[in-house]
Amino acid sequence: MPSPLVHSGVAAGIALGAGATSRREWAAIVFAGSLPDLDLVFRFFDADGMRYHHGPTHSLVGAVLLGWVAARAFRARAWPCVLACVAHLPLDWTTGVVDAPPEFGIELWWPFSTVRLLDPSPFFGAYHLDQPGFLWNLWSADALPILGRELGVTALSVALVYPVVHSFSGT
Repeated sequence: MPSPLVHSGVAAGIALGAGATSRREWAAIVFAGSLPDLDLVFRFFDADGMRYHHGPTHSLVGAVLLGWVAARAFRARAWPCVLACVAHLPLDWTTGVVDAPPEFGIELWWPFSTVRLLDPSPFFGAYHLDQPGFLWNLWSADALPILGRELGVTALSVALVYPVVHSFSGT
């Protein structure tokens, strides 16, 4: 999975492009961008908690519902929150290692299918979620190339989303 940095960065690009004007709306959109990773909470209650990660919250149905809930909770516009939440999915789909075990994929079509899908040649690579010291692993030497790609995607999303959305809004 990409770090929270790239999920938040892409969501910030969506907030910028959507013309978010209040702190509350910015917070809602950026929060929604990371919301599918809420399933990581199960890691604290189950020794094999990672089996829940990339499940229903990483499906189209789950992402749309979570984005809508975030919009209602923050009293923000729904479409940017939903878009930020749905944008989480392709980022996680392109994360893993070649010949990754099936649990790396996302259940994109849940509840209709629990088959996990994963990009056959992942762009981001994978942080070591299964090892102790997850936060330290985000900044380890083998994670630096992943972090560099994440920063690039974040900058690119802001650079691309802003002019596209503003060309439609006429501003």
